[in-house]
Amino acid sequence: MYRTHPQTLTYPSLMPSAYHEIFSTARHSDPSTIARVNNRRDIMNDIHYSMIIQWDEDDKIFVVDVPELPGCMIHGKTYEEAVQQGKEAIEGWLHVAKELGWSIPAPKVAV
Repeated sequence: MYRTHPQTLTYPSLMPSAYHEIFSTARHSDPSTIARVNNRRDIMNDIHYSMIIQWDEDDKIFVVDVPELPGCMIHGKTYEEAVQQGKEAIEGWLHVAKELGWSIPAPKVAV
């Protein structure tokens, strides 16, 4: 069903270098970089977007779709990996949207 590389991120206009900067620079010793990455993660704790996780029998992967964020879709080999990838995809989508001045959709809340 989904024929993409396991690490492919499909949210709009996110270049691999931006993704790399967001999530891998925290291991560097620069305190301001670590604070920036941790701040984004702290913000994520207050934002609750839906993740639809479905098993793809053809590719043997869990596919994650974030319906509130257009194009935000990713997958993982295990359920746990898919959830983690989904969280990182949401963080990345929100970061890029803010940098590009896009409006950010509100999370849907169960009633």
